[in-house]
Amino acid sequence: MKRIINTLILIISLIVFAVIFTFAGCSSKSNTTSETVKEETSVVETTSTQSQVNEEDLVPSQGLEFKSNGDGTCKIVGIGECKDKDIVIPTVSPSGDKVTLICNNAFENLSGVNSVTLLNYNYKVGEQAFELGEFASLNVIGGSPVIQRKAFAYCNKLTSIYFKSCTVDVGEKAFLDCGKNATVTFYDCTSTIKNKAFRRSPLLSLEVKGGKTTIGE
Repeated sequence: MKRIINTLILIISLIVFAVIFTFAGCSSKSNTTSETVKEETSVVETTSTQSQVNEEDLVPSQGLEFKSNGDGTCKIVGIGECKDKDIVIPTVSPSGDKVTLICNNAFENLSGVNSVTLLNYNYKVGEQAFELGEFASLNVIGGSPVIQRKAFAYCNKLTSIYFKSCTVDVGEKAFLDCGKNATVTFYDCTSTIKNKAFRRSPLLSLEVKGGKTTIGE
């Protein structure tokens, strides 16, 4: 009888050991899988930021409304008849005048648009120029734009704000109450970001890659 009892104890011990070993193996495999997913997600996010815009594919939008200053320069005063889903602001008007200003409130409440791109601009983006706009992406590439107060305020649908290879001055409250979990990237820029430029904006991240950026309060 004693031998039978010892045999039963041995069998039970082996079963318990096998169960513990199997559970530990599954737990380790689960943790490894979780870590792999996290690493892959991180790589995808970094890649998407760096290859966000291909300048070679950008074509200036047509149909926007311009007003000449009478001296070879002009300003953009509104959306006009432009129907583009991805707006690329031109640097010259159809008559050849150089754009120096996007007027105050020119694109206020802009809707039906996916993105806005300022390409190689040396001009001012007026106060509240794009206020309450309903677009998801803003790209500022090249040039020396000056983004004035509240230019992009209350653009709640913005998820990506991308500056590349430009000398940019971002004014006070330029992006007030703007975006939900938006990512902001300054890539190889010389930037001055004024006080409260992103006030009350629930940003997911603000990243500076190369260049020189001065950030206010």
